[in-house]
Amino acid sequence: MKKLIKLAKILLASSILFMAPANGSVKSIKKISTFYKKINKDLVIAHFYFKDKKVKKNKELYNKYKHVNAVFKATESIEDEVHFIKINIERSHLKNLAKSYDITRTPTFILFRFGKKIATLSGLAHEQVTVDRLKKFIWDYFEDEIIEKIKKRAAREEELARQRRFYYYYYGHPYNHPFYYPPGYWGPHYYPYGWHRPYRHGGVHFGVGFRIH
Repeated sequence: MKKLIKLAKILLASSILFMAPANGSVKSIKKISTFYKKINKDLVIAHFYFKDKKVKKNKELYNKYKHVNAVFKATESIEDEVHFIKINIERSHLKNLAKSYDITRTPTFILFRFGKKIATLSGLAHEQVTVDRLKKFIWDYFEDEIIEKIKKRAAREEELARQRRFYYYYYGHPYNHPFYYPPGYWGPHYYPYGWHRPYRHGGVHFGVGFRIH
């Protein structure tokens, strides 16, 4: 029974891990240490933007900011194999990042692979930033890695499906339950080589007893 409970927990954890999106929502960076920690994780696209009180008060600038932000989120929702982060370089403690990566205008998008800068997309007007444009930018540099990740994820999901079929076959139906015995059996019976699994035919469970021949 303990093995059965353990298997059920593994399957539940696996379903949460493999069926959920890989990375979740866009991560807003507020500390430099968090930024370096994030870009060292696999494939990352970073969105550098400028947003201060003037932008919030200016309706035109604020709408441009919202457009790019919405496009970035929409792209994240369909690119599960890449981590998405955004950095507001208006914040005084994050301005050094703009200098480090030669960011002179926003929006700027930078791709990182395990902490190494791979490519930069800059110079686009706000209205030129689209989901297709960002997808092309990502796939131009990360295509091989993304395809490999998709294949591995499909293999994991197939393995999970196989485990679920196995679990259902042996334990999912009442007839398959280890304590549900077919006609002709009175409860568990022990053989020299361990507990015998009865035939899967339906029957009545009488608790502990002996086999009827």
